[in-house]
Amino acid sequence: MFFLDKLADAPLYELDFYGLRRNAPKAALAVVSSLIAYNLSVVLERMPLKVFRTFGLDFDRWYPPMRQLAGQLQLMRTYKRDREHHRQALDTFSQLTKVRCGPLWLRLPDDPGIGKPPRSPLRGAHT
Repeated sequence: MFFLDKLADAPLYELDFYGLRRNAPKAALAVVSSLIAYNLSVVLERMPLKVFRTFGLDFDRWYPPMRQLAGQLQLMRTYKRDREHHRQALDTFSQLTKVRCGPLWLRLPDDPGIGKPPRSPLRGAHT
């Protein structure tokens, strides 16, 4: 996405994995799955299909071609609706657990820090 200049306006989500592990370790699998599904749907909409074909990480290749086609059709039919569901789940999780999970902050070098995300818990921890 960076090389195609499509990263800056992509509404990707980020997650504080350390906060997740500390505050809600039992929810980690569900939260990470929702995050991956949400971000993948954003990338799928913004990138040409050629990128996914040449990327090489295609779990559909494990299945016969007819099942691959059925899975791809279902994904194309539902990913926008599912994206909203995943976003709502991530927002609800963030509100309930106080774990930082939300839109990815992209700062440019000349950005004075407006809208800066909270400090990482690891910065300055060993000083």
